Amino acid sequence: LHEVDRSVGLYAAISAAVAFLVAIVLARSLGRPLSVLATEAGKVAAPKIGVLRLEEVLRQSKAYLAGMEGWKKAEAEARTAIAAIDEQLKRLDGQIQVINQQNENFAKFQEEIETLKLKKKLGLDRARAELERRQVGLVKDAYRQMRAALTTYCQERGIMLVHLAPDPELGSPNFNEVQLELGLKSVLYFDPSLDITESFVQYLNSDAAALKAEKPVEKSADKFVEKPAAPDAKPDAKPATP
Repeated sequence: LHEVDRSVGLYAAISAAVAFLVAIVLARSLGRPLSVLATEAGKVAAPKIGVLRLEEVLRQSKAYLAGMEGWKKAEAEARTAIAAIDEQLKRLDGQIQVINQQNENFAKFQEEIETLKLKKKLGLDRARAELERRQVGLVKDAYRQMRAALTTYCQERGIMLVHLAPDPELGSPNFNEVQLELGLKSVLYFDPSLDITESFVQYLNSDAAALKAEKPVEKSADKFVEKPAAPDAKPDAKPATP
């Protein structure tokens, strides 16, 4: 039995030595140190990880940029409607300045001015609420489309985890907020080779048409900012005789 155990141990030692020599020969034939080959083998076996700069993805996303163009158009229409109310207020204010308070048109002009001021305030409130709602919807839609595209992108490339790229700076103005910002940082460093942002943006934009959701019916700006009625064709009142 002792001879058998000795033979088994000798065979195991010889096998290990042969494997070690083969590794050395292979490393020398490739011109790479054995330690480097071992490290690279570990990297190959490790799960693939990517890092994404989310703000840059949104900034370059064709679908998101197209949605923002529509949002900017609606904002411009709202500003135009408010400017029309301001112009009418200016005209009425000029008229009321040159007539006597006893004139029969004075009360009428005052009433029109107050009505327009209220209309302007309500229009501004509706416009701000609608524009904010639309902007939030744009970001949510862009995020949903990005997640769908990113899932396919990663599955095709064997990427198992994607981290948000960390902001290199702390932008909070006071100590408590800086502490909170530090606590929210989950990634402090990543090798640039892990950054998949540019590659993914190209993939997202090439696949944007297929992933594009049905666009909701856009509400024109004049639906939530009522334009003022056209002024009466009557001539301006003349100053009253004192």
